[in-house]
Amino acid sequence: MKRYIVSYLTLVLALSCTPALAGEDAHSEDREQFREYLSTIEAALNEGAIDKISPLLRDDVVVTFVNAEVTRGIPAIRDYYNKLLGASSALLSDYKTKAEVSAPARFFGNIAIADGTSIDTYTFPTGNTMEMPTKWNVTLVRENDVWKVAQLNFSANPFDNPVLGDIKNRLVTFCIAALALGLVIGGVIGRFTGKRA
Repeated sequence: MKRYIVSYLTLVLALSCTPALAGEDAHSEDREQFREYLSTIEAALNEGAIDKISPLLRDDVVVTFVNAEVTRGIPAIRDYYNKLLGASSALLSDYKTKAEVSAPARFFGNIAIADGTSIDTYTFPTGNTMEMPTKWNVTLVRENDVWKVAQLNFSANPFDNPVLGDIKNRLVTFCIAALALGLVIGGVIGRFTGKRA
């Protein structure tokens, strides 16, 4: 009986002293840092403080935006953002996003890849707003024990999104208006030619 007790205590002690148990995540600190990055980027975009994102990016970062425009380098990102929101002829008057991670990041040595979703809210100078679900994926590179974003891609469904829905609605409205106008003009022409006959 003593032998079983000693064996049991030895097993418990061995398990308690093992640093790498099954299920332990060797990248838990990295993942926590990535979650902080995501929060920082989300907050910076929502505040319109684009420069707060710069320290998280490599100088040669490549970003593909949802409209398929590609920027290379931090100054190009700043120019894109100013064109979108900062200029007097900006396309948008406001932009908000709410982002989430879809799955745990994958690690390949000093490279990490993560992906997720966001709900982006666009406010146009007309006052109209539109929400668009977006997918994103990011590649990070660790240099000198610091993770930096090397590449970031955004995409939206080209076949089913609010922009297309708005275009379809406008097209239907335009067609109905054109048809109604055609009927009115046709009626006027018919009356005029009928009187002359």
